[in-house]
Amino acid sequence: MKNKTAYFAIFTSLLVIFSWISIPLPIGVPITLQTFGIFLISLIFQKDSWKILLLYLVLGAIGLPVFSNFTGGIGIILGPTGGFLIGFLAASLVMYIKKVPNIILILLELIIIYSFGIFWFMISTGNDIMKTVSILVPTFIWFDIAKLILAFITFKILNRYINLTQAD
Repeated sequence: MKNKTAYFAIFTSLLVIFSWISIPLPIGVPITLQTFGIFLISLIFQKDSWKILLLYLVLGAIGLPVFSNFTGGIGIILGPTGGFLIGFLAASLVMYIKKVPNIILILLELIIIYSFGIFWFMISTGNDIMKTVSILVPTFIWFDIAKLILAFITFKILNRYINLTQAD
């Protein structure tokens, strides 16, 4: 990838679109395609993926409607979904781990995203850990595993035709 800036802009835009594809839920955390975007970005950009996720968070924090349901602003980051959003950035750092298969790395990303999301949801709602886990994990885990598998397959197909793993 010669012009990373253009690719970063394109994939940040894709992440925004993935976040807008959203099914609102009464618990305050929607089902979106964000995690699919996170996994795909991490697989494609590896160690540079955090840059796209930071840009996404900054755009949202300054108020642009880049988060789910066309929302933005620091209030969203401080609300019940904020832990998931911050977890996206933290999760991207696993791509610095060497000699671990990509599928394991994105599984680690999922664990990190859930850890941040559960912790922050628990704080923002006042629920205890058991109630928070019982609300969030059964609601989202199967969707997120499906998105993880879909992102991995998409990456493999793209890599076959575009050779994303070649050195810069």
